[in-house]
Amino acid sequence: MNILFDFNHPVDVNFFRNTIIQLDKQNHNIFLTIRPRGSLERILKYELPGFPTLAFGKHGKNIVSKLYYNLVREKDLFSFYKREKIQLTCAFGPLTTISSKIYGIPSLAFEDIFEKKTKQLKTKGRNQIIKLELNTESIAYKLSEVYKNLLN
Repeated sequence: MNILFDFNHPVDVNFFRNTIIQLDKQNHNIFLTIRPRGSLERILKYELPGFPTLAFGKHGKNIVSKLYYNLVREKDLFSFYKREKIQLTCAFGPLTTISSKIYGIPSLAFEDIFEKKTKQLKTKGRNQIIKLELNTESIAYKLSEVYKNLLN
């Protein structure tokens, strides 16, 4: 399976790191994308050496430029999905789901909802709430189970 992980903040690296390693061991093709800003690229290359890191977009300085650059970035990601035949996208926040939805790719958008101890999962317009314990095996397992359910 071709899986794309999109990183927007350094904390995303910590959240997905072990899952990416586990999925790679299971022979999935892993793609890492970032919006180049701050130390994110350096941290990602340090924590996940050997995985290609691809930069898309820019980070705007005000609300208008941020909106514009997000739209341009989604367009560029859309082209990348088609070229690399991406089958699943994962990210913190909903931005990656925009281009995924246009192309019909399942997208897992994780959100910080610590009060409820849940993460919201959005796939193909359906929302499911799943309880995730924040460990590598449970996240990798949930990702693979969700994908299997989408195929059925």
